[in-house]
Amino acid sequence: MKYFISAMIVLAMFALSGAQIVVNEIMFNPPGTSEEEWIELFNYSDTDIYLDSNWCITDGEGEFFFSEDTIYSHGYLTILFNIPSDSSEIHIVPDIDATGISTGIRLANTEDDVIILNIQGDDTLIIDSVTYHGNWDDDANNTGKTLERIHIFGDSNDPENWGASEILWGTPGAPNSICGIEGKASIPARFEIAAEPNPFNSACVISSNSAYPVSANIFTLTGQAVKNWQIPAGENTIIWSADDMPSGIYIFSAVSDNENISLPIILIK
Repeated sequence: MKYFISAMIVLAMFALSGAQIVVNEIMFNPPGTSEEEWIELFNYSDTDIYLDSNWCITDGEGEFFFSEDTIYSHGYLTILFNIPSDSSEIHIVPDIDATGISTGIRLANTEDDVIILNIQGDDTLIIDSVTYHGNWDDDANNTGKTLERIHIFGDSNDPENWGASEILWGTPGAPNSICGIEGKASIPARFEIAAEPNPFNSACVISSNSAYPVSANIFTLTGQAVKNWQIPAGENTIIWSADDMPSGIYIFSAVSDNENISLPIILIK
């Protein structure tokens, strides 16, 4: 994933509690000469989420920053790319009837990234990330059908969790035509964390997988908290940038649904 590789170098990751948004549908290769691509986001939380200019969609090359938009609880937001226009702006629409304006983001026909980011100063959270492939379902490639997510709580990068829409032109702003009725069965059954590399020199990649939100902290051996995150449920990746910290042993502590996991992390400079 192009953006993730660069993010590992320049960003420390910050987790935003409650940001439960996923990439839900992708029109990446419309039929014929059409370039009218789009993606649909879905908010599966019980709370409306306000998308200001700290929120970004990227494919690892182009970027689009939101302005003042809201994705409502259990609601959809469709973002349109490459709609023929002389304008450099883009429309974000909550329903199927709206039209979009072209943008610098172009979705590749063979393979590309769709990444939702929330940026707070030097800290960033990858809210959701999909690296799709054009052969995940041939019926969604240059046919007028879309790639639809099957299980909301399933792995975003599992090709078995995606399939071609049963409806021509897909279902923007509406439930997917092939959505899984057993979606919640894909919620992680276990609470897991991992850190790599460990020992590390400047940045450590920490991953969590939990059915519940995670409260995470980095402590020194004397018990001083030096970093904290509130991480949404599901699979998440954060990067702890420790450029301003001295060498030593630190403790990564994570609590989810009253279960606590601690992991020693060694910083060597």
